[in-house]
Amino acid sequence: MKSLPIFEPNDLKSGDVAVVPFPFSDKLAEKRRPAMVMSNASLSREGVVWIVMITSARQSAMVHDVPILNHSQCGL
Repeated sequence: MKSLPIFEPNDLKSGDVAVVPFPFSDKLAEKRRPAMVMSNASLSREGVVWIVMITSARQSAMVHDVPILNHSQCGL
């Protein structure tokens, strides 16, 4: 995976891809992973940044997952 920029919360807008620390569910550790920003500008001004995890893990697929078909076009 190519290196992704790290953003300040106030710089984030809907559709941006940022690198954020995600905790592991089974250990006291975290890993920096790509995530897509879903928040809009009014939420960000209130200090709320809603993000969704981007993963290639197939074994943990969930019912609401959305496949990304063109990784390079999405900046991944």
